Amino acid sequence: MSYGQLGLIEICAAFYTYFAIMAESGFWPARLLGIREPWNSRVNDLEDAFGQEWVCGIIRVDFYIVKCAHQFNEQNLTATKN
Repeated sequence: MSYGQLGLIEICAAFYTYFAIMAESGFWPARLLGIREPWNSRVNDLEDAFGQEWVCGIIRVDFYIVKCAHQFNEQNLTATKN
């Protein structure tokens, strides 16, 4: 039972971190649904909620920031388990 609760907490923390970082960059949660095709496109016309256009390289950097934050959350939650 406790592993299920911990897993749920980790999932909630991961989604919260993802949506918080992406919203900080101008991509609101509602905008993220169905954005895969323009996100992976090499054309530089992806516009965020603030009206800024994103280029492919900057999009990748933002994605790596999300991945690093997720790893940081996982390590902190794992350290509190022991």
